[in-house]
Amino acid sequence: MERAILSRDDFDEVVKEYNLAMSDFFKGNPDPINKIFSSRDDISLAQLSGSFVRGRKLVTETASFNATKYREGAYTRFELLAKYVSPELAYIVQIEHVKAKIGGSDEISSLALRVTSIFRREEGTWKLLHRHVDNTVQSNHKTW
Repeated sequence: MERAILSRDDFDEVVKEYNLAMSDFFKGNPDPINKIFSSRDDISLAQLSGSFVRGRKLVTETASFNATKYREGAYTRFELLAKYVSPELAYIVQIEHVKAKIGGSDEISSLALRVTSIFRREEGTWKLLHRHVDNTVQSNHKTW
């Protein structure tokens, strides 16, 4: 069976979908991002808290739990720092600017998160293999 070749444009569309899914995450809805994660068990998540989880079940359970900490959120912009696309793997490094109510607070807080996301092509579509989030940010790069 011959595999479809996905272009960089296809990957750019996946990144747009991924960013929208993360916007839903900061509204408290983890379903869209959990659908983008690979269904294979070798996926991982390095969280803002510093903890690390591996495996489909733990990653999606953790993402679902983490989404409960946010309400009424949205991304304000994305800054692309780096991108690489090959036929089988791709990654982006971006700063995700977010506003959301966090925890029990009624105040909107602003976050700037540096995120490295690695994608793998699986059965003709790009799936998220790894997401690493930290808040050590210097922002002055190309805005997406």
